[in-house]
Amino acid sequence: MTRDMKLADEILTLASATSLDYQEHVLDVVKAMNFTRNVVQKEFENREHFSEIVKTCGREPGTNK
Repeated sequence: MTRDMKLADEILTLASATSLDYQEHVLDVVKAMNFTRNVVQKEFENREHFSEIVKTCGREPGTNK
């Protein structure tokens, strides 16, 4: 979390020295990165949940046994 705060502070400091158009572009990129992180994290959690379901039903992954 501290690393994230340091990164946010650095972005804000550097953004103030750039043009408004570029600031908007950087904000769009950061939003896209955050969205991607959330999607990947949710997919990973779903995959872990799926793995637990497969383990409890007694089937071998990738088979119909």
